[in-house]
Amino acid sequence: LFGNCVLDSLNMLKTVDGAVFETKQIKECEQILMKDCSATQHFEISTKLTTDTRRVVKIALPELLIEIERLAHEQGFVIRVNKEVVEWVPSQIVSDNTRFIENRFVRAVMLEVETPKEQKTDRRAIVEIVPLKLVVQVIDNLVHIDVPFWYKDIVCGMCSNFDGEVARELELPNQTIVHSLKEFITSYTDKKCRHFL
Repeated sequence: LFGNCVLDSLNMLKTVDGAVFETKQIKECEQILMKDCSATQHFEISTKLTTDTRRVVKIALPELLIEIERLAHEQGFVIRVNKEVVEWVPSQIVSDNTRFIENRFVRAVMLEVETPKEQKTDRRAIVEIVPLKLVVQVIDNLVHIDVPFWYKDIVCGMCSNFDGEVARELELPNQTIVHSLKEFITSYTDKKCRHFL
């Protein structure tokens, strides 16, 4: 029982509650996809594009910062935990193109998937935040978030509030509903970049 949110490489966003809209991504500007808006504020997931349009996803927890960054020239991904690069361990079981990371906070796999129809290889990083059971996948420049049902009605961000009601998709962090998509996206965009929207 998970809700999921997808931000694709063309900046189309499908919210947890099923609404679809286009976002505007500005290079080097973070946007909050999802965060715990309860009093505990367990996590925040944000994304930005680098100057060369590579996707970076940040997962912030009270004492932990996890960053997933797609490397240039289709070289895979780097994962940083509290700013330190975590080494991928080659798989001895699956294939030569699969790498793992595992510790008490993060379980991750990086793999390459052949897509014969498009005649290309997708590179994926799948990261589970173990204590929260959140799963974030980055597939090239696409971001897919799986959030457990116990965060229903307590998350906010561009991925929505996970209340099952599309009519309430444009909810600001203060729980005000707006009717302007631009105002909604602006409220979850880094303050230094809001004038570009």
